[in-house]
Order: sequence, then C-alpha cells, then structure tokens
Amino acid sequence: ARKRVVLLKAGRTTAGGRTAASHTAALAGRRAVWEAAVRQAGALAVGTVEELIDMLIAFSYIRPGRGRNVGVVGGGGGRSVLAADQCEEAGLATPPLPTEIESVIAERAPDLAGWITNPVDQSILAGSGIGGAEVLSLMAKSDAFDALIANVGEPWALGRPNAEPLVRRVTERFVEIGTRSPKPFAVVLGPADYSVEWQWRLVTEAREKLVNARLAVFPSMERAIRSLATFLACWRDRGK
Repeated sequence: ARKRVVLLKAGRTTAGGRTAASHTAALAGRRAVWEAAVRQAGALAVGTVEELIDMLIAFSYIRPGRGRNVGVVGGGGGRSVLAADQCEEAGLATPPLPTEIESVIAERAPDLAGWITNPVDQSILAGSGIGGAEVLSLMAKSDAFDALIANVGEPWALGRPNAEPLVRRVTERFVEIGTRSPKPFAVVLGPADYSVEWQWRLVTEAREKLVNARLAVFPSMERAIRSLATFLACWRDRGK
C-alpha cells in the first residue's frame, strides 16, 4: 500500500471470537494468524480505539523518521521523570543535553548550569533567563535528537497568575518550532475538562491553534510516547 493502514480487529481472543461469531456469524480467526497476516501486508494492528485514533493522528501529522533519540520538554519534575521511564519502556532513548545546549543554558541562566536534563523540567526554568520553548528550539537544531515531544504543561500554567498569556505564548512557540522543524514532532495537551470557564476556553483555544497548524496533538504524555515509538518503529521496519 502507498498509504499507511491501521487496523483494529475485534474477536482477537477466544471469548471475543466466540462473541463475534455469535453476533455476526463471521469467522473470528486465531490471533497469531491474524497478526502474521497484518505484518505480511505491511499494516499496523492496534488493540484499542484510543490506539487507532492516536496512530491515525501520528501517520497523518508527524513527519517520517527512524531514530530513537527523543528530546522532551514541558511539565514539572515528577512528570519529567515519568516521561523518561515511559520513553525507555517504549524503546525510546532520552539522551542528555549535548555540550552546545548546556553552554547556552549556562550563559543565559548561570544558576541552572548542570541542572537541566532531558526530559526538561519546565518548572525549573520558570523565572530564569531561558524558557522551555527555547530549549526545545535548540533540540530541534541538534543532531543529538531524532524526534521531539513538547508538553504544553497547562495544569502547571493554570495555577499561575499569568496563566492566559503563558499558555498562549507556549502554544505559539510550539507551533513555530513544530512547523519549521523537519524532525518528528508531537505535542501533549490535556483535555479541556475544567469546571472554570476561562480555563477550558483557554485550553480549547490552544488545541485549535495546534491542530490548525497540522501538528500531532495527544491528550497525555503516555499516549504521545507510545504513538511516537510505534510510529518510528514502523518507519524503521519499512526502511529495512
């Protein structure tokens, strides 16, 4: 196929197959046979509706790439540590910042020299001489990173007095970097399920800007990492 094909099949298990057969009178088939047929056809099998949606977004909006080294920016300290774990578990690497990026950080924010790692903790950068979007821009230009994940980090931002201009500025910078960089690029922005009107309107506005810029937007870091890892693996397999 010239286009990527993503398949979600019900009836993969014994119980599911029995239910499918009784419901549609169709042959469910054995899981191993199904998976082998999908691989031979060059398609991608997924297990949930969420995965189906995520992979359609990935193949529609992420630029092709094969490397495993990912630069991650955004979110607080705990989220950054979890992102590092999730990347490694998904088969992605989060290499440390190269010397040239560390030099820029040391020059712009001397107090942070040696403290910033990948994934980048946005909360550490607050009030310093350098922002997360600028570090992301440096990553986009560095050969040390094959792909990028940018986390808007709106839960942290919404607790600050300058939340509205902050979220808008971060979103605009991510659009600028994501549309210019030739590297695979994914954005994380959570759902707009806030009870306060100005908050859900702000998050909805940010999502519209990202989507209109044709960037791949995922509702969580976990889904962004899983989708990017699968996406890159598919391109590696195709290149063999």
